[in-house]
Amino acid sequence: GDWGKAALVGAGVAGIMLFDEDLKDFAQDDLRGNSTDNLADWTRPFGDSKVLIPATVGGYLMGSLTGSRRLAGASLLGFQSLAIAAGLTEGIKHLAGRTRPNATDDAFDFQGLPGSGKSFVSGHATHAFAVATVFALEYRESYVVPPVAYGLATLAAYSRVNDNKHWVSDVVVGAGIGFLVGVLTHRLSPFRPGSNPNISFLPMVGRDKNGISIALTREFRIVNVF
Repeated sequence: GDWGKAALVGAGVAGIMLFDEDLKDFAQDDLRGNSTDNLADWTRPFGDSKVLIPATVGGYLMGSLTGSRRLAGASLLGFQSLAIAAGLTEGIKHLAGRTRPNATDDAFDFQGLPGSGKSFVSGHATHAFAVATVFALEYRESYVVPPVAYGLATLAAYSRVNDNKHWVSDVVVGAGIGFLVGVLTHRLSPFRPGSNPNISFLPMVGRDKNGISIALTREFRIVNVF
């Protein structure tokens, strides 16, 4: 079943790529104007890691100072989700090496390593949805937080298409990665509010192993050595 879902996602992404060039022309020739440029200027920062990092750190500090464990926990999860998503994004960018739409009209111009184009996938989309998903899940009963979080993330992703910095498939895949990372971080992180995991750190020094063993016990035990 998981392989089937993966195949459907892959087929969907491939389908979007087939229309990337037409979508670029539509976005630049028919949609783009002063209003969309102004909107992009306002929403683009919501996908910028240079803005999201201090924002999540500030949220954690505010939650800690005011005694709001929920805000502090959500902010810490948001920071963690952002860090994971950013690492994945940079790896994919360098592997794919897709040329940005402002430098080519060929949507299938993939250069591969060392990935000088860095168009696929959109970092702004990935970052925005990685953080937005965590807050939307943590405040899922709110009528305000989830739609605002996902709305801002969507607009941040769209700003990259409006700016002609990314193909539509770049932001769609980036948003999907960010959403998935956010869901998994919220579900599995030991820093999730209300969780009380048993975490132990042990040094490992031997003839063929040097590193740290991290043991997390909740309903099961996971041990990683690196």
